[in-house]
Amino acid sequence: MELPLHALRAQAASAIHLVVQMSRQVGGRRLVTQISEVAGRVTDDGRYVLNDLFTLKRDPATQQMQLAWTGAVSAMAGKLTDAAEAALSDLTRPILSPDHQDRPG
Repeated sequence: MELPLHALRAQAASAIHLVVQMSRQVGGRRLVTQISEVAGRVTDDGRYVLNDLFTLKRDPATQQMQLAWTGAVSAMAGKLTDAAEAALSDLTRPILSPDHQDRPG
């Protein structure tokens, strides 16, 4: 028995939580260019719903490329245990804490 394609895509969307995209730069160096969270569902036309958490952007002050938080809060926010919450850094706390109010400017 074959499963319909929509059912297979829904299973994949529920099993994968994060997608880390990398690209190869001139000279062979690889950079993480985007980190997205899979929302756990598929649209009617078969596309995965993604929530971009970080994207690669040029820092205007240093002119260096770096991952920048998009301001999106992860769907996993609020599901951390107390021990995991204590381990969060100042950079990850706004992404994973639903009540945190700081957003990028």
